Amino acid sequence: MYGYIRLCATLIIVLHLWSARVPIESLWGVGGFPFLPSTARWALAASAALPLWPRVADALARFARRVARVAGGLLPPRGLHILAAALWLPVFWWARLRHLRWGDAYIFANAISHPDVRLTYNWQSPLDLFLHAKAWAL
Repeated sequence: MYGYIRLCATLIIVLHLWSARVPIESLWGVGGFPFLPSTARWALAASAALPLWPRVADALARFARRVARVAGGLLPPRGLHILAAALWLPVFWWARLRHLRWGDAYIFANAISHPDVRLTYNWQSPLDLFLHAKAWAL
């Protein structure tokens, strides 16, 4: 089972590294990864690949258990979850997808909220656009 997970993780890392050489229209789901500088791409890929080695994974698991044990004694019951969320918030904010810059998403997003246009339907993604328009109307 772990071998399969390692293989899938390796393929995803390779896909992200390869995405810098392929037009953005050809790959979905790699986000802004191709737009990072190459040193940052390789550093992120290496840090993601590091836990794929069993010894590193075991060492990280031991460290995480030790931190959880110590923090669990110092924090209230849900405190560790709240602390982890607070620590990851800047990372998820900085690395958020900027999908409104690609394709016709920028036009759709502005047409949904435009007072004269009020776009509610598109043949390419009827349900998605309709739900976004209704959420905007709320």
